[in-house]
Amino acid sequence: MKKTVGMLLIFALLMSAIPTAAFAGEEEIHPIAAATAAKSEGKWHTDQGDISAIIDGEDRTFFMRNWTSIPEATTFDLTLDNCYDLGTARIVWGGSYSFSAVASKYDVFVSEDGILYTKAASVTDGAAAGEDHRRTDELSLNAQTVKYVRLCVYGQIPDSCLALSEVSFKGSVSAAPEKKIYPTVVRSSQENKNYPTVNLTDGDATTSWHATEWQQGSEGGDSGHSDAVLTAMLPHATDLTAVEFSLVSYFPDGTTNFYNRKSNVKAFEIEVSENGIDYRKVYRFDGNVTAMCSQLEANFTAGCSVRDFTGSVKGVKYVRITFKNYSRLALNDLRVRGNDTENGLRTNGVQIRLSTQTTHAGMRFAAQAVKAELGIDGIYAPEVSDVQLGMMLLPKKLLEKSGFDTIAALFESGKTAEILDIPAQNLYAQDDETVTFAAVLTRIPVDSFEELLCAVPYVKKNGKTRFGKQIERSYTDVAQTANFTYPAEEAWAVNTEDFLREIDEKLYFDVSAASKVTPIGKDASRLFPTDAPGYYISEGIFDVDADTMRRVIESPHAGNGAIKWLYFSAENYADHPDQYDGILPISRMNDPLYVRMCMPNESASYMGNAGDAEEEPKGRIHASNLFELTDRYINALPIGAVYANPQKDIPDDAQITLCFGKITLAARTKDSDGWFVASQIDCKPVNIYPLPWQLENDENPVKSYRLPDDNVQWVDDHYEIKLTGADIKGTKFSDERVVSSVLHFWGTFFYFEKGSDVLGILASYTVWVKEPEWSGCLTADIGADIRGADGYCQQAFTGNNHVITNEPRVVYGHNVGPKAYDTVMDSPKVCELIGLK
Repeated sequence: MKKTVGMLLIFALLMSAIPTAAFAGEEEIHPIAAATAAKSEGKWHTDQGDISAIIDGEDRTFFMRNWTSIPEATTFDLTLDNCYDLGTARIVWGGSYSFSAVASKYDVFVSEDGILYTKAASVTDGAAAGEDHRRTDELSLNAQTVKYVRLCVYGQIPDSCLALSEVSFKGSVSAAPEKKIYPTVVRSSQENKNYPTVNLTDGDATTSWHATEWQQGSEGGDSGHSDAVLTAMLPHATDLTAVEFSLVSYFPDGTTNFYNRKSNVKAFEIEVSENGIDYRKVYRFDGNVTAMCSQLEANFTAGCSVRDFTGSVKGVKYVRITFKNYSRLALNDLRVRGNDTENGLRTNGVQIRLSTQTTHAGMRFAAQAVKAELGIDGIYAPEVSDVQLGMMLLPKKLLEKSGFDTIAALFESGKTAEILDIPAQNLYAQDDETVTFAAVLTRIPVDSFEELLCAVPYVKKNGKTRFGKQIERSYTDVAQTANFTYPAEEAWAVNTEDFLREIDEKLYFDVSAASKVTPIGKDASRLFPTDAPGYYISEGIFDVDADTMRRVIESPHAGNGAIKWLYFSAENYADHPDQYDGILPISRMNDPLYVRMCMPNESASYMGNAGDAEEEPKGRIHASNLFELTDRYINALPIGAVYANPQKDIPDDAQITLCFGKITLAARTKDSDGWFVASQIDCKPVNIYPLPWQLENDENPVKSYRLPDDNVQWVDDHYEIKLTGADIKGTKFSDERVVSSVLHFWGTFFYFEKGSDVLGILASYTVWVKEPEWSGCLTADIGADIRGADGYCQQAFTGNNHVITNEPRVVYGHNVGPKAYDTVMDSPKVCELIGLK
């Protein structure tokens, strides 16, 4: 989730000493822009609230804060007109009044890009101002390649109105900055959907990646805590000079001030690899680096720049950072610095090859081999040389399915069956220094025009294979670059009648046939026209939007293919071995328990929306397996939650009656004769909890409350719970940190000797709203908690958001993933146990 960020306070850790440069030809440097989070009222001086006063070259003008204490820290940000090697800083604190305070403790941080800052100087015991109410500090910086400077102030003398009159520097223009390289892919062992790893490489200081909030690492917590691992794939093999990242503090989702998370790391290790398989450790940090916080400002950062490696960092394609002791881990940037390593192979690019009478149209991937670097003497003849040049090709989707990030890594693993290996037989060009060769991929189907293809040049010699730089292009990209395009999209409109076929005396629209002549991208929804009598998918998986998926399930369907929601992405921070994959085969569309694993939410809640076409999917948008039921657990129980649908309007004074049937946990064990009811009670929710969830456990907690006994009644065979719109929306809580609320409840425990004896669990409860006017306004969720003998608790799975109507509905979810489904699940039996028709 992108967050709007105020001023950033940076605490930086420089991991190795920067050599002191000779600042020849120093000039005086005045910043061209200044900004601050400090507030000024313009109360005592007409210009005292103008921040530009600190960079106007005049000591007599000044900026002054409100009459207030420093809220742990406040910042001043300065921008230079170029990158400079700075030798010294001149900082004039104070103003024209006796109550103009000077900084008693502050740090100076510097940055090349305004994202990653390192500390250049500190003042820990600044003196009081002189008779003119000012104090001038001359500080040695010796900092290279600086365009941004941040002053972070932690104290003032007297405790009144901090004032700053002037800031300037001496230094010289920097040489070209060292190359900064962002990874193409970063994978994480822990991830929050709202803060994905793509935020680490977008060059945006206002976005961030978060680990699981309460994890502390294998060296920081008890046995239940795991390391947070980031694995970065670089765009090409690189000779590293630095690995850099930036910690960031934050406000948890939905909260504002007074509820800040300090991101802290006390131990981490860096490993590197050429192939993504064999890693070597090149750095270990033991210390303490913290992204501090203020009560009023979030997103303070702490930059780390690692340079003193203990092993070889040449030819690196993968960098793995393992955080072993940490708390509230969050990063807003990850990059490396260094130079390209190409192993003597230069990727020249991709062109369209047009068809002729003797050749097919296609894509030409070209590369150039440097003879001297590859041990090639004289004229290269592939049929007699002991050096084999070539190109390997693979569609990006197959590479991703393999679990590897590059063709090189997949090749090194021995899984080469799907790789297209094209040796260089017909050379494109050759001179005394280089050999240019190409691989051409022809007969590309129209429906594959937008699919990314990966290509990497290689050299094989003496049984060893080395790779150059991998590139990724699609036919559409290359064709458009070359001004060569296929017919306009409207010319490919799907005519339903053209693709109707009869199967068992029923008409179906042949999706697979239509796909072969219709150019589509990732979204195949256009292959499922709304006027079709049914859908036939002979084979393959088609990604579709939520509306299309729901429509296909409710329509006649046939074939051996499958559909998948476009935005399906399992919440796999616990690395569950049988995670839902979102693929819904035609053969499973009549099985409600399998369908539930694949569908987007029906209804929105605080936890996530429904993924409708008009809204970008956010939060928990479908069911996911979370924690595997292992031997550390000895019991399980069903859990439920009812939220207000944030997309609906519920007045605070709305009178709502929720009706609940039984809450059930069904299970199957190794010793049981199939599935059975493991626990079941009448569902009686009575507690309203504040959201975000962390508020109850905060240092300054917001406590849940119990509904009055008069609001809970037994009627016929079920409980009826009376509550108001204010109850379910959280507006009854007086704390401004509360953004919503939830009616949260549990069933009873199912005990077992060890978790591995339990093959599967399913949780369910029945719910409806009595008043028809509130039908569709509330959202129900389902899950199951699993606990150990020591009280350790995790959630086994989270189900879909179900819409609550004025008719009884069974809300259900389970932890039987697609791998175990055929052998473990008995859908008719389980549906009978929970009353699902």
